[in-house]
Amino acid sequence: MDLIRRSDLNRGRLAAVGYDSGIVRIVSINENVVDLNLVFKAHDSPVFKLAYAPNQTMLVTAARNGEIFFFETNGHSDLSLYEPLSMLRLPAGHLVNDLKWDANSKAVIVACESGYVYELKKPDKEKINNTESFEVPLDKHPHRVWKMKMMEF
Repeated sequence: MDLIRRSDLNRGRLAAVGYDSGIVRIVSINENVVDLNLVFKAHDSPVFKLAYAPNQTMLVTAARNGEIFFFETNGHSDLSLYEPLSMLRLPAGHLVNDLKWDANSKAVIVACESGYVYELKKPDKEKINNTESFEVPLDKHPHRVWKMKMMEF
């Protein structure tokens, strides 16, 4: 679950919640009730992590198996906007442990159980052709990768 940063429109009460079914629910959390705003299927496997970009323009979801899905959002003027942009697939065996946006909302850092760390640039909507498929090969998407070596004690 992740709460969107506060704006005059969302008042800090909007949350994205991922489920084992691969579904994401967008909910409004009010004083006495939780209202369902939107439901969409992000993955065929469980949603393991999700995070709003600090500037409220994107939501990223991750399945444990390495699928990373980017959705355009707008927490300032259109709380119903969740447009799917692109899906990346990390190499086999790179199970997602965690993900975080950088402070400028330009990239997502993804940590994997294998010790690999990926920096995935925020997709540029104008450069994506998702008319037939949302999947973009990782080698066609701007990214960097590091292998963290584990220290033995």
